[in-house]
Amino acid sequence: MWLMWIILIIWYETSLRAQRGNLVKREKNMKKSHVYFMSNKNNTTIYVGATSDLVKRVYQHKAKAYKGFTTKYNCDKLVYFEEYNSIDQAIVREKQIKKGNRKRKEDLINIDNPEWNDLSDGWLFYFD
Repeated sequence: MWLMWIILIIWYETSLRAQRGNLVKREKNMKKSHVYFMSNKNNTTIYVGATSDLVKRVYQHKAKAYKGFTTKYNCDKLVYFEEYNSIDQAIVREKQIKKGNRKRKEDLINIDNPEWNDLSDGWLFYFD
């Protein structure tokens, strides 16, 4: 009986790894774009951006790779993002959000992230 359970567990874990591998392959082929908000530790500043590589762009903000708004105001916390199928869609949405006032941006954040936690906590930043 124990042997049957062990075989079942090994099969299940192997199957999950294979499914995850297929998801990663599909995600690499399907390039998504994002609109995202970065904030500082006191949540007093919100930066809105659009990118075709969210993980890389968040890393750049955290590493202060470019001197600009997010570096000046220490916006290194990802507090909100939306996913799109193309960068053009993301840019249109970014412009729409930027036209809005701070209250609208705060409302978007508070729906999914009321504590304003860093959504990138636990991300591994590795690039080829």
